[in-house]
Amino acid sequence: MPKVKSKTSKKVIGLVKEYESDILSTDNTVLFCKACGKTINHEKKYFVYQYMQMIKHKSATEKMKTESKQACLLSTFVADSSSKSQFPIELCMAFIDVGIPLWILENKSLRGGFLEKYTKQHIPSESSLRKNYIDNNFNNVMDRIGREVAYNKIWISIDETIDPVGRFVANVVIGTLEADQPSKEYLLTSEGLKKSNSSTIAQLFTSSLACCIVARRHKI
Repeated sequence: MPKVKSKTSKKVIGLVKEYESDILSTDNTVLFCKACGKTINHEKKYFVYQYMQMIKHKSATEKMKTESKQACLLSTFVADSSSKSQFPIELCMAFIDVGIPLWILENKSLRGGFLEKYTKQHIPSESSLRKNYIDNNFNNVMDRIGREVAYNKIWISIDETIDPVGRFVANVVIGTLEADQPSKEYLLTSEGLKKSNSSTIAQLFTSSLACCIVARRHKI
């Protein structure tokens, strides 16, 4: 049979509901004032009413409510600050992803006349984005690639070429080998080499894997 609540339990729960539940609490036996940090005599309802009218209790209650509001405002401020700090990170990433040079942001019409006007956000300068956000975005992408390929079999391709001015360039591509879906492919890096031989390619291979923390997981 289901347990029946005791008279004491029903009584204190009723008192918590009758008065402010954010001020009073109970463990079904004791009536506790969170504002004062004290237990309240609840043998008679009048004792509780008398306690709630005390100047000291009212002062503690106001203080608790004020601190609660301040904590709420602080939480909102932190969340808003976090959102604002995320904006330049995503702005930088978006420009890089679609191949738009960051110096385009120095254009006054684009910067102040459009972006700042409609996003209501401060648009960092090109130098600020390069100094403060590119490395962060790079690390985030490398971490994401590392997570994507960490527990799959992988393939790696290094393509060597010579650019129009005669410089040696190597592109490192990594991909997953999965039986039930197409391979996921990622460009890890494009590096300029002083010369192209087995030694420089081996060094590039090792450093590229280390960038996305794949070497340790695949025991390469």
